[in-house]
Amino acid sequence: MQKTSFFGKRDLLPVLAVPLFTVFFMASPCFGLLSLGYVSKERAQEMGLEIRSRAAGPNAVWVEMTFKPVGRLKGFRQPANYNRIELRLSEKEGENSRPLLTAALREDRSQSGRITVSLMVDRSQLERASLWVVQAIEGSANVIRLREFVDLEALDAKEEEGAASGATEKTGVALPAAPASPSGGGRK
Repeated sequence: MQKTSFFGKRDLLPVLAVPLFTVFFMASPCFGLLSLGYVSKERAQEMGLEIRSRAAGPNAVWVEMTFKPVGRLKGFRQPANYNRIELRLSEKEGENSRPLLTAALREDRSQSGRITVSLMVDRSQLERASLWVVQAIEGSANVIRLREFVDLEALDAKEEEGAASGATEKTGVALPAAPASPSGGGRK
């Protein structure tokens, strides 16, 4: 009967296989933790983020964010690498608030070299809404609090100005003209 020690040839493979297997799978990227950075208007300008808003009726705001995937946002060059822009609605205002809603927004890449996302949010929920620009491979998320970028008073002033000048659009979207009847009359 052949006797082998604990570190003999037969025992070496099982002893090394488990730690090597564990290290191999633990070394893969982890998408569980993100480093958060809150974006001010100045920082948004440095990053190349353009955030525009307009009234969408008396109770809502249309928000649009456009950027080029360069600099800090270069990870967005490839559409399918776990980078995304999320809308988050929190339980209450504040950094440690529990999220009630998280939804990835669809990116519009139809403009040459630019990415655009847009959404409509109720004015009463603006304090709790934020956009997260998530770069998963880097483990970072830039948080854009919408209340800091949308000036409701300015939007109301624009809407009142438009109503006073007789504008036909209330939502900021041009309404199509009614088609003319080919017979020149109404229904028969």
